[in-house]
Parts: sequence; structure tokens; C-alpha cells
Amino acid sequence: MKLLSFFKSILILGLFLLINVLISFLLQFLLQLNILSHELFKILLSLTFIVPSVIVYWIFKHYIYFNIYFIKNFMFYFIIFFLSLSLQIMGTIIEVWSMSFISDDYKDYYNLLKEMLLPKSNLDAMFSLITIGMIAPICEEFLFRGLILDNLYRKYNFWISNIFQAILFGIAHMNPFQFLYAIPIGLLLGWFYIKTKNLWVPISIHMFTNSIAILSSLIETNNTLIKKFLQFGEEAESIKDLPIEPIYFALFMLAISILLIPHFSKKD
Repeated sequence: MKLLSFFKSILILGLFLLINVLISFLLQFLLQLNILSHELFKILLSLTFIVPSVIVYWIFKHYIYFNIYFIKNFMFYFIIFFLSLSLQIMGTIIEVWSMSFISDDYKDYYNLLKEMLLPKSNLDAMFSLITIGMIAPICEEFLFRGLILDNLYRKYNFWISNIFQAILFGIAHMNPFQFLYAIPIGLLLGWFYIKTKNLWVPISIHMFTNSIAILSSLIETNNTLIKKFLQFGEEAESIKDLPIEPIYFALFMLAISILLIPHFSKKD
């Protein structure tokens, strides 16, 4: 049985990012020239995930051993919906905290990047859901949990393997804000994959998390409690500005999910 080493895992990430960045720059260049509409740009962004994933698969297909099967249990999706909302909250906490020590110039760049990715219309939102909500999670889970973690765990202990793939997952996001919250999310997704031996589990959690982030930006409400969750941390300048109820909810759902998701994700 051929297994990936740490060095080969880094090479895979480097290859993935190189192709991803080249396609991203080309698409952004075409967008700036008004050759692409914003909606078309969003759907073509899927190529930044699909193309490098196909190339990595073609080169490293002899290292693929993971299992993936669809879960039909309704309770599984009910739990991961609230887990995904909790991960959004936890990610925002880390993002707000990191604002205190990252330069203002980079904050401006990051906010500009977020603004560019936010949906501008219903059609734009649909393309965002396809690209960011579905295709990106499938490709990233194939790479980090299905290929890298699955191989390393067969050769090394769980903590070494999981921490290493989570760091690579953080690096893959290529900015300090996402690096800081991608690592704990990567650790959690890695734990669920090893615990369930089913790649569909981290794929589902990842898809729900990305999709909730997109959809919550479109929802307008006057309900104070709902706003605390859907617009959590939007205007916060420090940790002290964050409402406490969503944080308690996120910690509670995280604990419940760790206990219940392996149970409800068993193969029928």
C-alpha cells in the first residue's frame, strides 16, 4: 500500500494552490476588464477548485483509499445545520480577535475581498451556493481529509496527522484571518472523518457552513435575537462587543455534535 508522507502532502498543497492562484488571477483580470459579469465570475470560480482537484487526483490516484457514502438519517442533517451555524459564530470570534493585531492595510484588503465574494443578486447567490457552498467543500474535503489526512493517519498517530492537515488547510486559505479560524475547523472536520470513516460527514458540515454564510448575508430581519445570530460580529470592533447568547449556543452545539454526529452518521 502506497502512503503519502508529510513532504508529499506539502507538494500536493503547493500544486493545488499554484493552479488555484493562476486561475483566480486570470478570472479577476477578466472581471476587471468587464469581460466577465459578476455572476459569470462566481460560477467560473468553481474552476479554481475543480481543475487542481482533477490534476491532483490524476497524479495521486494510487494514494486514494477513503470511503464515502451518503447518509439518509434526517437527524444527522438537523444536527449539522446547527453545528454549521455554530462554526460561523466561532469563526467570527476568532476573526474579531485577530483584528486587534493585524495591520489596517490588510484589514482593508480582506474586507474588499469579502465584499467581492458577497452575492449581489439572487442569481449571484445561486452561483455562489454552487461554487462556494458545494464545489469548494467537496474539492477541499477530497484534498485535506480524503487524501492527506486519510493517508497520514494510516502511517502516523491521529494528533500528528490531524494537526498537520489542519495547518495545511489553514495555509490553503492564504490570508491570516481565515488561517486562524480554518485550523480549528480543520481539526474538527478531521476528527469527524476519522471517527466516522466517511468523507461525506466533513463534506456535509463544510457545505452547510459555507452555504449558511452566503444565505445569512441575504436575510434581512428586525428580530433582535435572529440578528444576533445571522449578523453576529458584523459591527464588532473587539471581543467585548460580541453578544454572549450566540457564543453559549455555539459551545453547546459543538459539544452535542461531537457526541451525536458519529452516532447518526452510521451506514444504513
